[in-house]
Amino acid sequence: MEKDDPPPQPNPDALDDILVCWLVFGRFNVSPSPRKRLVFYPNPLLVIECYQMSTPAHSTLKMRSKSPSLAWSWCRDSRATTAHPYICKPQWWHVLLYYLCLHYSVSRSLSVNLSTALVHLFPPKHHRRALGIIQNILTDDRENVKALLAGGYVHQYAGRWQEAAEHFKLVTTNVPPYSPLGLEATEELGWSTVQQGALDEGANLLRSVLGTLETKDGMDHEKSRCWWRLGKTVWKEDDAEAQAESYKLWITALKRSTTFAPAFTSLGSYYSDYATPRDTIRASKCFQKAFELDAREAEAARRLAEGFADEREWDLVEIVARRTIEGEGGLEGGDSGIYKATTRFLPTNAWAWKAVGVVELVCDLHGCDLAKHSFIV
Repeated sequence: MEKDDPPPQPNPDALDDILVCWLVFGRFNVSPSPRKRLVFYPNPLLVIECYQMSTPAHSTLKMRSKSPSLAWSWCRDSRATTAHPYICKPQWWHVLLYYLCLHYSVSRSLSVNLSTALVHLFPPKHHRRALGIIQNILTDDRENVKALLAGGYVHQYAGRWQEAAEHFKLVTTNVPPYSPLGLEATEELGWSTVQQGALDEGANLLRSVLGTLETKDGMDHEKSRCWWRLGKTVWKEDDAEAQAESYKLWITALKRSTTFAPAFTSLGSYYSDYATPRDTIRASKCFQKAFELDAREAEAARRLAEGFADEREWDLVEIVARRTIEGEGGLEGGDSGIYKATTRFLPTNAWAWKAVGVVELVCDLHGCDLAKHSFIV
């Protein structure tokens, strides 16, 4: 603006824009300062900023894109006049913006939920499909918490512990530390750290999570899982004192939740291989309980099947093996319809498939004498 130009007259149109945004997108957060700045994120790609100066007549509405592939911005200043326009105001942007944001929000929400479901549906059978969706989400929104969590779990199942830790660490920096998501991410970060060999650092993270969980009502499964993981961490020290401490931690896990199957599996291994004296009866009961609670407890299932094979209980061997196959989703991985006809997955527990085949063959032809050899992978 030139020095001799008349001062612009206030134009309330920008205030109308702010009001419409408030009605469409919800309440803004106002900073307590003479120059009020109101910021809202309708979705991860859009930022709306509203400025109101010390004079009520002067306000500015700005919108810009955060996506590197969709760079644009729009500004409306209340001081704009016909003689000195800052920008021409479109007449249709309210409706268009609303539907664009609505479409994006619904689409992104569906993608996030789909990826999360695929990650936890008979893992890791659907992880390749889930990872493609997760990468698309993170391309536009690197701080999407649920996508980061899902990606971390994919890397965990694949044994890529460093990449998993990076995902979970990003989550911890974007959510409150004592929120459910913050506690989940910190626990998974600690567990990934343990798997990389940093036992002390990982144990400290797990203990910090336990310190918070124990002050909360409910969350029994999370408490039990964290106690069990701490026991597995101590077990890695590989000495008699560590084994005794791990045993106590696994008992504590079951006190928090009597339906947490991995704790029964760990206790079964302890009674079978490390307790003095060995207690095979108690170990068998622990394995049976673990497998009864969760058919995905492959170690417990295999121990049971081997025991039944030694006792020539071939019907029980077949039952355990088939339930293990069902627990991993079979060849179809839980898919139906067109995917069931076109998609096949590698078995996670090859011994179970061998056991079923050999039991059927030997029982039909040779009287089951060789069935126990089916468990050699």
